[in-house]
Amino acid sequence: MGRTIWSSRRVHATATPDFQNLNAATDSAHENGSVTAELATALPAIVLIGSALLDLFAGMAVYLHTSQIAQRAAEAITRHEEMAGIEQMVARALPTSHLAIVIQGDYSLVKIDTPAPWPKSIKINASAIAHN
Repeated sequence: MGRTIWSSRRVHATATPDFQNLNAATDSAHENGSVTAELATALPAIVLIGSALLDLFAGMAVYLHTSQIAQRAAEAITRHEEMAGIEQMVARALPTSHLAIVIQGDYSLVKIDTPAPWPKSIKINASAIAHN
């Protein structure tokens, strides 16, 4: 039951408590806590996805670098440079890489295998073909 309110104009009104607004205020307090809990639950997944993207970008950068070195080595073969100089150039640019050179007829193939930034068990392969 509501209580009776008298105004200065002597109009009779009955005020009832607004339980819906009371529940809405209580619900918003619970929602603020649930947002924090949801963020705490999702944060490890966000960090994992972010680190996976960083690893992907690092792998792409290593692949591009390896491709450029393979192209330079293939160009050096077409200029008839010494194989020892080409091997040194690749070893300086990619110290942990494996170099394979195949010369067949008028074409030369340079293939370079190098480990990915992480995990090291994954190999990045790049190759270049040049006409001699």
